[in-house]
Amino acid sequence: MRCAAGRARAGLIVLSLALPLVVYATEMRTAAWRDDFESAEAEAKQLGLPLLVHFHAQWCGPCKEMIPHEREMVGRLKGKPFQLVSISADDELKTLRDFLAKEPMPWTHWWPGLGAKFFDDWNIQHYPTIYVLDSKGVIRYTEIRGEELEKAVDTLLKEAETKTAG
Repeated sequence: MRCAAGRARAGLIVLSLALPLVVYATEMRTAAWRDDFESAEAEAKQLGLPLLVHFHAQWCGPCKEMIPHEREMVGRLKGKPFQLVSISADDELKTLRDFLAKEPMPWTHWWPGLGAKFFDDWNIQHYPTIYVLDSKGVIRYTEIRGEELEKAVDTLLKEAETKTAG
């Protein structure tokens, strides 16, 4: 797959594009279904927090290399108005479940299903693909990792906290 850097959709992104999917919690609870677009959209707007969206697959080496950093970041930001969501491109939900049983990833995971139009909607050309959205749902950063990702998330957290305090 080719690099999607610079081809990410600009402007306001309605997070609810992601919400009608199967939501899968890492605690291995039962998956929750969302198929009502209007309620999903309302919930997404109500959240109003910075969001890191990571498109990945368990067969992707660079994706797996990001896991320890993401786990550390989620731990550091626990209790802050931030959410990390991993969206799996694995062929089967069982593959994702088996991987999560072995590799702790304490954040939300979504599996839209094999061949889902969702990946086209988000212009996913390669894995991993990273989008960082601000509290309004606008894509502010793409294709960043490591220290650059930390700085981006910290910047958006400060903006969200300032907005809440003001």
